[in-house]
Amino acid sequence: MSKWSAEEIGVMDQLCGGDSARGMAQLVDKSSGRLWRVLILIGASISVVILLSISAGSASDRGSVERNRSRNVDALAVKSLSGDEIVPPKPAFDPHSSPNATASTQAHNSMRDNQSPSAAFQVQQLPLSESRPARCGGLHASDQSWQRLRCDCLAKPHAVDGILCHLSHATQLPPLQLQKLALDPVGRSAWDHTKTILSYGTRVPGDAGWSRTLGYIRWNMEELGWVVTTDDFTAATPNGHVQMQNVIATFNPSGGECIVDLAAHLDSKHFTDFLFLGASDSASSVGMMLAAAQHLTPALKSKLQQDGQLPCLRFLFFDGEEAVDTWTATDSLYGSRHLASVWKSQAPQYGFGSNMLSSIRTMVLLDLLGCPLPTLNSRFKDTLPVFERLQAVETRLRDAQLLHGGGGAGHGRYFQTNEPEMKVWPVSDDDVPFHKDGVPIVHAISVPFPAVWHKEGDNLAALDQGTVQDLALILRAAIAEIYSLQVL
Repeated sequence: MSKWSAEEIGVMDQLCGGDSARGMAQLVDKSSGRLWRVLILIGASISVVILLSISAGSASDRGSVERNRSRNVDALAVKSLSGDEIVPPKPAFDPHSSPNATASTQAHNSMRDNQSPSAAFQVQQLPLSESRPARCGGLHASDQSWQRLRCDCLAKPHAVDGILCHLSHATQLPPLQLQKLALDPVGRSAWDHTKTILSYGTRVPGDAGWSRTLGYIRWNMEELGWVVTTDDFTAATPNGHVQMQNVIATFNPSGGECIVDLAAHLDSKHFTDFLFLGASDSASSVGMMLAAAQHLTPALKSKLQQDGQLPCLRFLFFDGEEAVDTWTATDSLYGSRHLASVWKSQAPQYGFGSNMLSSIRTMVLLDLLGCPLPTLNSRFKDTLPVFERLQAVETRLRDAQLLHGGGGAGHGRYFQTNEPEMKVWPVSDDDVPFHKDGVPIVHAISVPFPAVWHKEGDNLAALDQGTVQDLALILRAAIAEIYSLQVL
C-alpha cells in the first residue's frame, strides 16, 4: 500500500486545513496507486478556487449594496426636503454592463412596477401645508417669503402670464458662475451621454438598444434623486400593438407648477434597409438633458434647502415620436399624444391649476440637434421672451469664450433672431399634442433639417462635439438663471 509523502500532506494542509487533509489521506490510503492522490489534489484545488470566487463575489455584492445604499440616502435626502415620503429609488441598471447584451429584461423589469397609467402617474401626496401652493396660500404679499417663493406667479392662471412672471424674477449668472457651469464631470458630459446611448444600437421600441436607453435614463435621474415615474402604454400602430414607455423625471413635484418642462424623444426610427442610430434624432438631445440634470441638481438641492420650496423642474423623455410606417396624425407622436391625453384628464399637481397640463408653464422641446451649423429660430410669439433669454445667455457665454463649437449657420449664432412676422417652416413634433391644449412651447429644432436626417449617416460621426457641448451649456445656463440658482 502506497503512503502519502510529507510534501503531499503539506499541499493538502494548505488547501483544506490539517484535519481535512489527514482525513482525506486516510480515505485514499485504503485505495492504491499514486493516480488517486493526484486526482484528490486536483479536486481539492478546484474546490478552493470556487470557494474563493464565491467569497469575492459576496464581497463585491456587499460593496455594491453599500454604493447603492449611499446613493439612495442621497435621493431620500432630496425628497425629504420637499416632504415626500416615497421609498428611495432602487437603481435597476448597470451603465457599465456590455452594450451588446440582450437587454429587454432590464426595461420589462422597470415597466412591471407601473403597469397602468393611473398607477404610474399617482403623485406622492404631501401634507398640503408643505406644498408650495399651500405655503403661498398662507402668506401675505408683504411677507419676505412671498417674493422668494414667487407666490405672485402662482396667481397667474394663464401659462404665458406665468412664464413671464417667472422671467421677471430670473437672475443673471456672473462670469465665474458661468465658468463653473461649463466644467463637465468626468464621463458625464452631454457628449459622453450621447456616445453611451449610441453604443446601445437602434432604439426602436422593443429593440435591445431601446431597453438599454430606458434603463440608462432612469438610472441617471434616480441616482440624482429626482422623482422618476413612467407612462407605460400599448400603442396601436400599422404593424400591430407595440409597448412603449415615456419617462418623467421631476425635481420637487410639490412645487405645484414647473417653470420649465425640458423634453426630447428617446426612440429612433425603424428602416428595413439599414440600421438607423439617430444621433441627432434624438440621442444628442437626451444626452444634453442628462448633462443638464447632472449640473443643476446640486444647485436645485441647495435652493430647495435654503428657501424651503421652489417651483418644480421636470424632464420629459417621449417614446414613439417616429412613425412606424409613414408619418400621419395617427402614425407618429405616440408618446407625447398619450401623455398629453392622460395629463389633460388627471387631477392637478398639489392643487395647482385645473389638471396636470396646468403645471407646465413652458415646454422646451429639443430635436435634431448636434450637427454642425444648426439654424434655431423662435417658432412661437408667446414664448419669444424665453427664446430671447437663450439668445442672451449664448451671447454672454460667447463673450466669456466658453463656447467652442462652430456656432450656427447665421452669423455664428445658434439661437437666431427671426423676421418680425416670424415666418418659419411648419414642423410637426412632440410639441403638437401639448400646444393644441394651450401649453406654451419653445421648439429648439434645427430647420432646415440636418443633411443626415433619416439617413444611415446619422451616427456619432455626423455630430460636432463642440456644438453638442455648446448647446448643452446654453440650455443649462438659461434654466439656472430662470430658477435663480447659484451654481456650486
